[in-house]
Amino acid sequence: VLDKPATILKRLEGCVGVLVTAGEEGCAYAFGKHGGRLEAFDVPVVDSTGAGDAFSAGFLHKTMQLTDAWQ
Repeated sequence: VLDKPATILKRLEGCVGVLVTAGEEGCAYAFGKHGGRLEAFDVPVVDSTGAGDAFSAGFLHKTMQLTDAWQ
């Protein structure tokens, strides 16, 4: 699935972006004309509760700041 966020985005009518997370495998994204894949990196784990939500929120926030994908 990490190699197909653009394909997924094309199938979701009205959807602006897709973010696919895969834990230790990293993530992949497609927003408008922007897309790519980011490798995961090691961090010390204290408590993983809410980690995915926090990652998604931070990723989307920065994407909105740096791109025109939402327009």
